[in-house]
Amino acid sequence: MSSLASPDEVFEHHGMLWKRKAGAESSFEQLATARSFLLQTNEDALWNPWLRDDRASELDAAMDVMREWTRAEPDFRQWTAEETQRWLDEGDRARAAARAEEEARWERGRALFDTDLFASRRGLLEQESIHEHILEELEEFRSGRRFPGMASDRRQKEVTELEERLATCDAHLVRLRAVVPDPEVVVSERGQLPSDRRYSNLLTYKFNREFKVRDLRRQLPELRAELKAATDKGERKELREKVSREQSEPDYWLAVRPLSADEMCSECPTPLTGHGWVSHGLHGARPCPAWPGWAARMKQAREMFFEMIERNQRAQTPPAPPKPEPLAVVPSGLPLGEILAQLSELQAQFPDAVVKRGRANRWELWPKD
Repeated sequence: MSSLASPDEVFEHHGMLWKRKAGAESSFEQLATARSFLLQTNEDALWNPWLRDDRASELDAAMDVMREWTRAEPDFRQWTAEETQRWLDEGDRARAAARAEEEARWERGRALFDTDLFASRRGLLEQESIHEHILEELEEFRSGRRFPGMASDRRQKEVTELEERLATCDAHLVRLRAVVPDPEVVVSERGQLPSDRRYSNLLTYKFNREFKVRDLRRQLPELRAELKAATDKGERKELREKVSREQSEPDYWLAVRPLSADEMCSECPTPLTGHGWVSHGLHGARPCPAWPGWAARMKQAREMFFEMIERNQRAQTPPAPPKPEPLAVVPSGLPLGEILAQLSELQAQFPDAVVKRGRANRWELWPKD
């Protein structure tokens, strides 16, 4: 550590002049380190807010150093509370005005919304993604990187099929680009441009990520404590697997670097890198749920799933009990002697039966209970 400077000695750090307060015990090197740490942590915490909790003691120590120093510019003057509040109020007014202008633009955009054009734009995005995926597959098959041991005739068959799919995709792209010359000016039903929706989706993704990480950071210590306390072999195995799964989740979310709005999908709160046609693992790339072709496939899959559930429920439902039938029936309109003869026979056959009047004035014999 260097020797301490006198209170009158002035130092420069990132364009600002500083001098020690009387009685301070920190060096300029400590000030520079503390200030850089505070600036970097505040910047990092914009994307990873939990860093402020993780580095709380270090932030406090850095602030203790900062309090031992003061600005040294000759004309420097600390703002008063009133000046600070005035600056904050001006910022609030500027943001409110920008928001009002934005909402007015959205309101004007509502009149420009075209359902078919909006759907065509989504179809264009889907076909562009398919086109890129087919090109990647074609290059891998042609170079031999995909399935190196594949027989040449079968490889050529795969290449031919991919070329046919590519031609079909190109035809779709030509048609859709004629309808949607500039995808970035197509407004949504709310009058918002794709750039507006990307920014909104970035905020949603950012907050979802923060919630997931905080929730997983809370759950993992609890799961580890349960695992440590568990004595049953089966329970321990289940908890170990759960801890392993849960551990991979925060690792994935923490690895996500800060994103800009331009890197987001305009149709859902997902980074553009999260969209594709080959999914590996829980967080692999997936098609956008708003793309019309994929949405239709997902709708069909859901309908098939619910139909299967309904069939299973019907198969498991016990059949309705059979409708009760009388033991015997004596029709009306017979001679009295024949009726008595039939009743005599039936009495011998069903001694405990009771007689009830049935449909068409016939006599029905039913069990007593």
